[in-house]
Amino acid sequence: MDHQGRDTRHTTEAIELVYRHTRAGILAAVLVRERHRRMTWPRRIMSGLLLCMALLLVYGGRTPLASVAVWLLLAVFFWAIPHVYTFHALRIVQWQGEFRTTVTEDGVAAVNDHCSLTQRWTLFRGYREISDAFVLLSRDRGVMWVETLPKDGLSDPRDADRLRALLDRHLKRL
Repeated sequence: MDHQGRDTRHTTEAIELVYRHTRAGILAAVLVRERHRRMTWPRRIMSGLLLCMALLLVYGGRTPLASVAVWLLLAVFFWAIPHVYTFHALRIVQWQGEFRTTVTEDGVAAVNDHCSLTQRWTLFRGYREISDAFVLLSRDRGVMWVETLPKDGLSDPRDADRLRALLDRHLKRL
């Protein structure tokens, strides 16, 4: 069955994007997801507290260097969580090559050389526009699914306005 995402009803409002996922694009989407889940400040505060603990151990006296290193590593880990997610997501999608995505009144259909995926609008809770992409956030409680539509994948810069209007008709801005 080779339908390549053509099972959606394409209308005159179909907007096509052609792009390869980049580290910067995925990191931007992960940060949007983190802000939406209100995890940015807790992560920063936890990193700061762990760093303060390491500094207190250093200036507090006879603390083994291994204890200080553990607290420093924990602080770096909490700070780096979005970067770790980005690394793993990029490993999943980078080898798939070029994505050809079509956004229609029915939803978003993405195709590459290895797979095709059609997502109805009901899958998403809303979207956020950032400087170089539109980030669609899934409806599930933990916002586990994020779809990124990079603006540089559009063939015409005016398509960004058309895409924004189409997204506004089906999703709310977050």
